[in-house]
Amino acid sequence: MPQKALKHAYRHFADLQLSSDECYAKLEKIISSCDYPDIKVERRAVFESRNVLQDKREYLVIRRKQLWFYVCAAPYGRSYFVSWWFWHKRNWLLDWIYQSPVMSYLFEDTEATMYAQDTRIMFERSIDALIGEVTATLDPIHAKRQAAALN
Repeated sequence: MPQKALKHAYRHFADLQLSSDECYAKLEKIISSCDYPDIKVERRAVFESRNVLQDKREYLVIRRKQLWFYVCAAPYGRSYFVSWWFWHKRNWLLDWIYQSPVMSYLFEDTEATMYAQDTRIMFERSIDALIGEVTATLDPIHAKRQAAALN
């Protein structure tokens, strides 16, 4: 059973040239400063298509247990974009087991507890807000670069 993203968002910046590294570094710094529990942040090369011979693109991966954000920041022509995907990556066997109400009841899907749902929501919304906060700062950076280039 293929997994699907629970959420996808993006921001487009016209006429902005920025390195992915700059954007990822800002995100890494702000996430680190929040001291959220059980969060791992890493950069990961992800294939651009299902063809393993294709190029890879670097993503910033932010995860807490089975909850993952994949953030892609990259140029697109003369523009720039930041895209982020939120995934709940569960084991395929657990997904199959939890399809049955009886099996789900017997093995107790721990994601069904209120605490598990609260922490999922806090992780999702906190990281989503931080990405939004960082992408909101990219426009002023671009404006300063344009002004400096004109002088």
